[in-house]
Amino acid sequence: MEYQITLLTIVAITVTAALSLNLITGFCGQISLGHAAFYGAGAYTASLLTMNGTPFALALVAAALVAGALGVVVGFASLRVRHDFLAITTMGVGFLFIGIVRQQDWLGGEMGLFSIPDPGLGKVGYMLLCVALAGAVALFSLYLKSS
Repeated sequence: MEYQITLLTIVAITVTAALSLNLITGFCGQISLGHAAFYGAGAYTASLLTMNGTPFALALVAAALVAGALGVVVGFASLRVRHDFLAITTMGVGFLFIGIVRQQDWLGGEMGLFSIPDPGLGKVGYMLLCVALAGAVALFSLYLKSS
């Protein structure tokens, strides 16, 4: 049963990322190749904050804000860029993010981060949180589509 819980957690996290990418690609018709940079910025923010003693709920909110702020900065910088050039611009953001993470020891460098604390929700609780967040993103996506 533990395997199924872990698998469902990973699926819920991936669904959240896929739904957010669908907003750009599916609804707007723009190609974004740097989506993983926003995903990674949020993941690193939550990991670093919890490793330094920040409560998980606060780290989760901060991760969303940092990823959103990075998205706003990249969106503002590429406001006038269209089609293939938008894809190239966002790909550059992804490469820049990877380059920064690989060169900074405090970000774990090539090996990544270790000893990220458990959020304290248990496996089932964490899975339910991920499924609830995926559902919230799906509802928001549907709302945005119909607006």
